[in-house]
Amino acid sequence: GLFGKMAPATINRLGRCLCAALSLAALHDDRVKNRDAWEIGLADLPDAQEARNVVLSDDQVHEFVAAAHVLNNQFGLLTDTLAITGARPSQVVRLRVEDLHAHPVRPKLMMPKSAKGGGRNRSVKRTERYSVPITAALSRKLKAAAAGRSDEGPLLLQSDGRPWEKHPGQYHHRQISKVVTTAGLD
Repeated sequence: GLFGKMAPATINRLGRCLCAALSLAALHDDRVKNRDAWEIGLADLPDAQEARNVVLSDDQVHEFVAAAHVLNNQFGLLTDTLAITGARPSQVVRLRVEDLHAHPVRPKLMMPKSAKGGGRNRSVKRTERYSVPITAALSRKLKAAAAGRSDEGPLLLQSDGRPWEKHPGQYHHRQISKVVTTAGLD
């Protein structure tokens, strides 16, 4: 009944949420015996989702980061950190000054976990950190940007000195669009 009223990918997302809710209810109620009914009835629509992944060559990544620096140096530093670490924006904006280990030969960041996926310990996951190697050049840039700030403070700041939002991609899509245009990408 939703077909035509919603995009097929949206229908699939809604169906997966409903399926998860019904599965949780079944775990707590032994009377529920018809699990197959919703697993079959709420199966994903075929070909509903087009992959939106864009794979950039190394040269295009370098152009993208350079264009971000031209637009705004702090945004460029955020973009550079994302490009080198491969982390999610929501992870990178949670980095603290103390997470930078600026070793001259083996610099690294102690990256917060993304806390993606299910599980009951998402808040615990968000506080855990793991070692991510970075380039010496990025280490120097981050060290210079964090100079004079407390260890507990955010490592990356916006150009006005405020911390980045929790989900910078959602709030800075216009900047990203400008970078894409400046870098000559589609």
